[in-house]
Amino acid sequence: TAVCGKWQLGHEKDSPKHFGFDEACLWQHTRRPPRYANPGLEYDGVEKDFTHGEYGPALVNEFAMEFISRKHDRPFFLYYPMMLTHSPYQPTPDSPDWDPGAIGENVNANEKHFADMTAFMDKLIGQLDARLSKLGIRDNTIVMFVGDNGTGRSVTTRFKDTDYPGGKGTTTARGTHVPFIASWPAVIREPRVNRDPISSTDFLPTICQIAGLPVPADTDGISFLPQIRNENGPRREWLYGWYSPRQRNDMTVTEFVFDLDYKLYADGRFFDLRADPFEKVPL
Repeated sequence: TAVCGKWQLGHEKDSPKHFGFDEACLWQHTRRPPRYANPGLEYDGVEKDFTHGEYGPALVNEFAMEFISRKHDRPFFLYYPMMLTHSPYQPTPDSPDWDPGAIGENVNANEKHFADMTAFMDKLIGQLDARLSKLGIRDNTIVMFVGDNGTGRSVTTRFKDTDYPGGKGTTTARGTHVPFIASWPAVIREPRVNRDPISSTDFLPTICQIAGLPVPADTDGISFLPQIRNENGPRREWLYGWYSPRQRNDMTVTEFVFDLDYKLYADGRFFDLRADPFEKVPL
């Protein structure tokens, strides 16, 4: 098992091992250096600084591909919380204004680079996909890509031919409805869209089932392996959210439950998501 990318689960050098990861290549593990141009990373807790125009996300991707190359002849698990596409929105090596000598997280930062960062993220995933194919294991490797929250509120993107303002830190669809793509050529033979709700808690039981392992009895998740296989099976009917921004000392909490049609907050606010998807007017 390996983890690579962004880390926020403890500064101890052996912290990744406590979460079940044998190997690690991380940013923000024991410290918080720059993450993009000329970054600082930790390899299994050992700090390493780069000062010759290296690009952090590309270095992390190299670790991911090297790990897969070493482990491709046996079952492996790679958790890859990518640093892209997070603020500060800085140039990538493919950007016209890329500066290999840039030092620090505020150099050349501008929302215009969000598109470049998204394109570079896609490029890295393509490299990972190509490596799996080169090793002959692409068909029987499941790759799951999922966003962790909405885009930063300073960025407006395009979605379904219309402007879509970012909503990170909000509890509307702009902050909680994220992309999810599963690719497993040996099992998913035709592209399709599934509208069943999925929660982040559902990944653990799904991965356990895929690996042929017992699902922990105390998990809140529901496996979506039937949906992956295009079979009938248990379907999540609702989603529950409990949100305390940055764990404020006053424990301010926003609590809600919703399905595809309606949403109810603990304070009594109730929304018709079909008519009002961004919760502008409570019923």
